[in-house]
Amino acid sequence: MSLTPRYALVAVLALLIGLNLRPIMAAVGPLLDILQDDLGLSSTQASLLTTLPVLLMGVCALAGPWLQRQLGEVRGIAIGMLLITLASAARFIVDSSVSMILSAAVAGTGIAMAQALMPAWLKRHHPHRAGSLMGLFTTGIMGGAVVAAAGAAPAADVGGWRLVLGITMLPALSVSVLALFVVPALYLLLTPRDAGQPKVLD
Repeated sequence: MSLTPRYALVAVLALLIGLNLRPIMAAVGPLLDILQDDLGLSSTQASLLTTLPVLLMGVCALAGPWLQRQLGEVRGIAIGMLLITLASAARFIVDSSVSMILSAAVAGTGIAMAQALMPAWLKRHHPHRAGSLMGLFTTGIMGGAVVAAAGAAPAADVGGWRLVLGITMLPALSVSVLALFVVPALYLLLTPRDAGQPKVLD
């Protein structure tokens, strides 16, 4: 059996995970004035909403091998996606500068974990196509950032900033379910019996 269907599953998952790694950050910038007015954020506190996740990404990039040993690639990626989901959900109800900054820290940790572990996971499962998979992953990251940044202000005018920042929990949660349950099951179904039982997510 051709590897194409299994490669396609991994490729779609890489793209979808990438799409979820920037909206929770990128949507903040266009809404900073509103957030400062509603939550009483100082300029320094407002800057933390975007700089804190970036700082955590750098820390987790250095800690990538340690995370891989301690959690495993898939468990770490899944935890990362769930942290993004929780941080997004929290933004439906945040009512202070402290809770908003804490949600940024949780989101940044989740983003950093997924982003640090995805390259190793992609290379391990499709080493000969790792370049194209990383291209899809990066495209997803950039695409998610562009859509979130462009749509945040117009959407906030209609539904309010809490809805805009919180709604990102839905795609993040959906991707977590796909990564943990749907894709592994389909991947194994598409694996030839004489090829053993490779674990697409382990």
